Amino acid sequence: MIKSLIICLLLCFSCIFAIAQDEVTPVSKARDNFNSKDYELAELEIKRAIFYGDTSVATLQLAVDILECQKKYSEAEFFRKKVNSQLNINGLNSVDTLRRNKNSRLASIMSSIIPGLGQYYSGNFKQGISSQLLLGTVTGVSVLMFENYNPCTAILSSVPMFLRYYSGGIVNAGKCARRK
Repeated sequence: MIKSLIICLLLCFSCIFAIAQDEVTPVSKARDNFNSKDYELAELEIKRAIFYGDTSVATLQLAVDILECQKKYSEAEFFRKKVNSQLNINGLNSVDTLRRNKNSRLASIMSSIIPGLGQYYSGNFKQGISSQLLLGTVTGVSVLMFENYNPCTAILSSVPMFLRYYSGGIVNAGKCARRK
């Protein structure tokens, strides 16, 4: 009975991580709106992200790009100064050093070898940790089920989840690298 409860809790835990991994953030909405040339909505979303505390260099640089496209140069200059101050703190001297092209194929291969590694490579640490925890939880649940129940039941119930999250992590790593 206790083992069944633990397995159910671990499955719920893995589902929560799956939902968190697919979460749409204001920065991704802003990037999508910017790419579709809807600059007003992009500006609204990027300012929302900055207001809620996302002051990473990539977010601030996206704000600069959005505001420059709208010809709001004074606001863009304000965010550019914030970007440069953060780059100087991190020991970098320009945004070009930060904006290296990320190879999406390499990121996918890295994620297929070690889940989450492709996300780390492309700079998305939150999704990398989420991918590793999610697949680790699914693997742990399948091992528990294999030891305590019928091995056929363990395989039939855990392999589809593992393959879904494993392949999803590989695809996600490629998408993260293309975004950078």
